[in-house]
Amino acid sequence: MKPREELWKYWQNPLVENQPIAYAYGQRQHQRSKYLVELCERIKIKSEHRILEVGCNVGRNLSFLWEAGYKNLTGIEINKNALAMIPYAFPNLKAELLCGKIEDVLPDLGQNYHLVFSMAVLVHIHPDSEAIFGDMVNATRKWLITIEDEQTNKGDRHIARNYKDIFGGLGMELIFEKQVVPGLSKAYRARVFSK
Repeated sequence: MKPREELWKYWQNPLVENQPIAYAYGQRQHQRSKYLVELCERIKIKSEHRILEVGCNVGRNLSFLWEAGYKNLTGIEINKNALAMIPYAFPNLKAELLCGKIEDVLPDLGQNYHLVFSMAVLVHIHPDSEAIFGDMVNATRKWLITIEDEQTNKGDRHIARNYKDIFGGLGMELIFEKQVVPGLSKAYRARVFSK
């Protein structure tokens, strides 16, 4: 894997296939976000609960949550261009948006969220930054959702991990998992954890 600093630079200004606009639209992308809303409904997240997305990109997941009635939303994103696109891509979304590296922003947020989640983001976390897994646990009062590729190691920016082992080892209880996630390859697994 490339050095952590190179990964940060890449995600601050990614190549064409990872540009923010690629994450905003499309049937597959929308299937993923609809499934996230279904998971929130399954675990009975309330409209007033505070929700944090780790790696929100252009805000598609947050927008789907907003439209489903969840109004206390926060997103962390390293790419300022992605955040700048949100008002154009999803003009109805009202969320607190924090620009910076997850490693810098997350530890300072405290245990202020009922739910912390990630979708196709943790797979890009450098091994030197794995402390953020503990920071995610510290930031949530109750639930944590991961929708991540747990099977594919490829290239310089993609590390498969077993999040059941990682978050279980950090004191979270796995309460639900699904191998096939709509809109994603079979390598992705959805996991819901509870404190």
